[in-house]
Amino acid sequence: MRTAQQLTCSGQRYQRTGLITRSIKRASVIKCVATPVSQPARQTLATDSQEPTDNCRFFVDRDGEMIRIMCCDYGFRAGAGRLYQDKYGEVPDNVLVMAGDNFQHELSALRRSVRYNEYAALEAPPNALARVAGSAGKVLVSGLSRVAGSAGKVLVSGLSRVDSWLEARGLLGQLQPAEVPADVQGEDGQLNEECQEIRAQLRQLKLNDAEVWAREERRKKESGDVDAPWFIKAPFWLLCVMLDVCFANRPIQRFWVLETVARIPYFAYISILHLYESLGFWRAGAELRKVHFAEEWNELHHLQIMESLGGDQLWFDRFIAQHAALLYYWVLIVIYLFSPKLAYAFSELVELHAADTYEQFVESNQEALAALPPPLVAAAYYRNEDLYMVGDLYMVSKRRVPKLAYAFSELVELHAADTYEQFVESHQEALAALPPPLVAAAYYRNEDLYMFDELQTCSGDDAPLRRPPCSSLLDVFNNIRDDEVEHVKTMHACQDTKLIAEQLAGRRKKLAAEGLSSE
Repeated sequence: MRTAQQLTCSGQRYQRTGLITRSIKRASVIKCVATPVSQPARQTLATDSQEPTDNCRFFVDRDGEMIRIMCCDYGFRAGAGRLYQDKYGEVPDNVLVMAGDNFQHELSALRRSVRYNEYAALEAPPNALARVAGSAGKVLVSGLSRVAGSAGKVLVSGLSRVDSWLEARGLLGQLQPAEVPADVQGEDGQLNEECQEIRAQLRQLKLNDAEVWAREERRKKESGDVDAPWFIKAPFWLLCVMLDVCFANRPIQRFWVLETVARIPYFAYISILHLYESLGFWRAGAELRKVHFAEEWNELHHLQIMESLGGDQLWFDRFIAQHAALLYYWVLIVIYLFSPKLAYAFSELVELHAADTYEQFVESNQEALAALPPPLVAAAYYRNEDLYMVGDLYMVSKRRVPKLAYAFSELVELHAADTYEQFVESHQEALAALPPPLVAAAYYRNEDLYMFDELQTCSGDDAPLRRPPCSSLLDVFNNIRDDEVEHVKTMHACQDTKLIAEQLAGRRKKLAAEGLSSE
């Protein structure tokens, strides 16, 4: 891989992290980027022989290495307001203006979803529901699935006719097809050839729900289950069933919904801890808030990685994820007010499930993922110089403290870990063939490691800080899976007030020792 010292252009060297943008239709730019290296700085893309209008980017990480970034961002909100992209860091507009703009944007997306029937491929396979009901209910579940599918078709068809009727009478504006962003347009105004190829590769990624559940059961036998009461596990199982039914054979969309929900607990915990400090009830939670913010920051990058891969494209998926997140937030606020232990247990369950799912996904798609470059947000997060918030994510020692503390969160995190693990196992080849999204490269390979190091607070005194690679989509999903495991460790530590205090104190001593040794 080329280093910053090897890349020169008009006497300049790339010695800082960030993006190098080059237009693939200008051969002089390619020569300038690669000079004086005899070999090209990256593998040839499908569009190199054409004359497309899009730009491809390299990300120079904290080690001076160039990472080829995924050129195609398929997110519903691609470009504007995304991390490391347009308007990043700007102050938001008036809430009424933003609400009005978002309503118009989502209304157009909803109309397109019924007029063009985006739901045709979303029918849940009967075995997903039958597995929940058991063998005795397979016939009933199969019948209900057919009835639900027929009812859904009738509903979509009816809404489509209503929309056309309102449009014909001028009550709704003329519906236009969604515009293809200029960055990924070909000469014909449609998606360029390279992005079509990457999108086709992403569609080949699969995730077997049964294998995820089998992996989760194996993990429970080896290390035990989260100690949580039934009324904490019940909503967790409901979440898992919803993911299996609504997102069968759609792993990227499933991960986007999972990450949308997974970052909500940390926001809820921060809100309550801040309220306690403001009211004078509890002043000892400031450092814990920092850890939870590192976790939320980590989940935000996971979320935007999945967005850049197209996880939020469908209106139906956004509707489910955003309303579930809103409900989830207020439920956890109430639970945390009366029992922080129960709230953390739920988060642990979700994170464990996420880790299992990512692991299965990586194993199943390893080769495909390894061949695809990472998104910018992944490279910037995992390969930046500022790992401040990453370090505090890895905070827990190997002691298992399965109490009711954080039980709700623990269940969710466990399930997430299992799901990601299964997904990676099932698609290693496919993931290895895809480049990482920009957001992934920016997160994992940027210079700013403040947030990344904060994420690693609970990994133990002897554990080295993670500095993961981010050269392909396989690296991205492996990193996400490992992040989910660290969320689980943090939820474990939060179940014991003495243990979490010890881990935070140990973290401070470790950072102080590293600071002295570097002087």
